Amino acid sequence: IANGSALALGSTLVTYTVVDAAGNSFETSFTVTVEDNQSPVFDSAPQDITLNSDSGQCSAAHSWAAPQTSDNCPNLNLNTSHPSGSAFSVGTTDVTMFLTDGSNNTVQHTFTITVVDIEDPLLSGVPTDMNLTTDPGVCGANVDWALPVATDNCDVSDLVSSYDPGDFFEIGTHTVTYTVMDTSGLTLSASFEITVTDNEAPAFVTTPDSQTLTTDINTCTTSAMWATPELSDNCGIQSLTSTAQSGDTFEIGTTQVTMTLKDVHGNETLHQFDITVLDEQNPEILGMPESIQMSNDLHNCGAMVSWIEPTVSANCLGATLQSSHVPGEYIALGTQTVT
Repeated sequence: IANGSALALGSTLVTYTVVDAAGNSFETSFTVTVEDNQSPVFDSAPQDITLNSDSGQCSAAHSWAAPQTSDNCPNLNLNTSHPSGSAFSVGTTDVTMFLTDGSNNTVQHTFTITVVDIEDPLLSGVPTDMNLTTDPGVCGANVDWALPVATDNCDVSDLVSSYDPGDFFEIGTHTVTYTVMDTSGLTLSASFEITVTDNEAPAFVTTPDSQTLTTDINTCTTSAMWATPELSDNCGIQSLTSTAQSGDTFEIGTTQVTMTLKDVHGNETLHQFDITVLDEQNPEILGMPESIQMSNDLHNCGAMVSWIEPTVSANCLGATLQSSHVPGEYIALGTQTVT
């Protein structure tokens, strides 16, 4: 082999032989070893990329073109930590390629695949709006409902609510809001309303009874007294009105007294009782004439008799005076009773 020759990769034996004029010879050798210390090269390779998660998945599939490579020697071998087309979880994944030549010279290329979760979590089974009346005897209601179900393409990290099933709700409209968060920090909120109405009427704990009274002396009326009723309501009394008040004066006959009890939410309850006034005072006849004795009229068997009519005194109007005889009437002989 001539000095300066190109030798192949590996060990090559170079031998020198010398021969003299008499034909005597001598030979000696040495070995030339050619080693490959040149690393292969990625001429082109995949670069960092950011992807959105596939629909309904907490990952994304990604494929890339095979890298272009070169080396001074043949027999390159390429190994990759993740095959092209693999599914990559939400987050950041390093993909490393190892390029090795026949002399075990190795070079690596790393690129990053970032998968972003863009899919909001979901809430199913959120209750519809609820309209309720107060629980008996209280100014509100304890309300129960089924919890909604939270789902996500990845994982749900938290589900919070402004109210919990079984909570007590006062009169009015309240908004119940559920908020779900997934492990990527994406949130979704859903709401429904609970309206509590007071339909419970106020109540009379004690009530006045009907009364039968007689007129006061020499009047056609009397006053009636009754105790103030005791009242109750689940939310509160607004007003108590009555068509008559204790101590009022009532005339002859029956008067119906109506009490109207109203609570703070407009619910009403009525209580009615009667005040009956009787006139048990007899009327009086005033100026009743004394008995009269007189002679018959001339040529008559009797006489025309006159007297002053009495008057009537009564505590009520409407008293009338009736008489069996009237002044100036002809009275036959004998004794007649005028009533």
